[in-house]
Amino acid sequence: MKRVLIVDDDVQSVDILKNILESNGFDVVFSYDVEKTHSLALECQPDLIVLDISFAGCDVNVSDGIEMSRILKSDDVLKVIPILIVSGIRIITKNEKDFFPDDEWMPVDAFLDKPVVPNVFLKMVNDLIGGKIR
Repeated sequence: MKRVLIVDDDVQSVDILKNILESNGFDVVFSYDVEKTHSLALECQPDLIVLDISFAGCDVNVSDGIEMSRILKSDDVLKVIPILIVSGIRIITKNEKDFFPDDEWMPVDAFLDKPVVPNVFLKMVNDLIGGKIR
């Protein structure tokens, strides 16, 4: 069973993603606190990490999911785990530009806009970790 770590401060978003994944045979670990992502990932060793970008009340050291992705990709143990950003940042900021993953600014493997379309989300998850949709 593939394990996915979801980190998002929006309870409803976590519930939606968790339900989609669990109903398709994935084991899901989740947190609402971006600052716990690194330690939780080391503890649970997920096959995929799903991060939001914005988190309310973040510490100055870890301001968002992009900064956390940099921390994760700099860790020798965790850098091999794919990271998927799922965010509504373009809707919130009314930013029409694309958010492209790169090695420095946003070192993630894929980006998906909220609200998620379940089949699109599942396809992306499966493409990233080689799972199978039931």
